[in-house]
Amino acid sequence: MDEINSKKNEVYSTAVKAGSRTYFFDVRENRKGDLFFTICESRKVYDDFGNINYEKSKIYLYQDAFKNFINGYENVIEYIKKHKPEYFEPKNEEESFNDEINKLNQEIAENNNQDFEPVIFGEDLDNSKFTIEDSDDLDKIF
Repeated sequence: MDEINSKKNEVYSTAVKAGSRTYFFDVRENRKGDLFFTICESRKVYDDFGNINYEKSKIYLYQDAFKNFINGYENVIEYIKKHKPEYFEPKNEEESFNDEINKLNQEIAENNNQDFEPVIFGEDLDNSKFTIEDSDDLDKIF
């Protein structure tokens, strides 16, 4: 499937930045109108010459797998919370701030009742400390 068709059947998308990785959670629609879910991990890697490349991995989940996937996900998260609760505590001020921004993004999306592109904080390619990818959305927050 080419890039144009891939974007065409995208119904909803959100991204989560985690260090050198970004996770994309996409809802897509097939030709029959059925929805399915993709999770894509994009990881920044460097080649032998120091050039930046991105490796991608993708998981497709179809409607018959949703319930079992959610059950498995919830079981794994509960296990980790029980054995390593510190994994779910903010590690620093930056993470706490990003958590607050994510909550605000969620509230804005719910209040607007429309597709919403989140504000994502992360490292810039030219190594400046942080960037805001969509400053218009920041105006909505503050």
